[in-house]
Amino acid sequence: MVKQSHFVNKSQGFFLPLVLIMSIIILLIITTTVKIYRSELNITKNLIQQLEVDTIIQMGLEKFKDDSSNIEQTKGIITYSLPKEYNVNIQYHFVEENVVKLDYDIELQSNESYQITQFVPLSIKPH
Repeated sequence: MVKQSHFVNKSQGFFLPLVLIMSIIILLIITTTVKIYRSELNITKNLIQQLEVDTIIQMGLEKFKDDSSNIEQTKGIITYSLPKEYNVNIQYHFVEENVVKLDYDIELQSNESYQITQFVPLSIKPH
């Protein structure tokens, strides 16, 4: 005859391990959900900041294109103040007749700065 386990025969001892396992699973699910939520907040903040930087680059490029007809030198620095107190320093250098290298130095409201380099074809030549 096979002995039956006390654990299986007595229902009073069966519920404690079941409750512990279920409690641990629920606690793990809640903890994981909170960590995922915090990570998503951080990702959203970074994406918003990236959109701000991309917008500032586009605005700075358009202002540079508007002002490029007045440029007399092949090298120089131009500073633009954009809405929301953004500052952009654009260092330009005409590497070819119709191609200009732009080095952006962008300062955000949060006192963070970004440096970005871009080569842009322009139809206007410096004087």
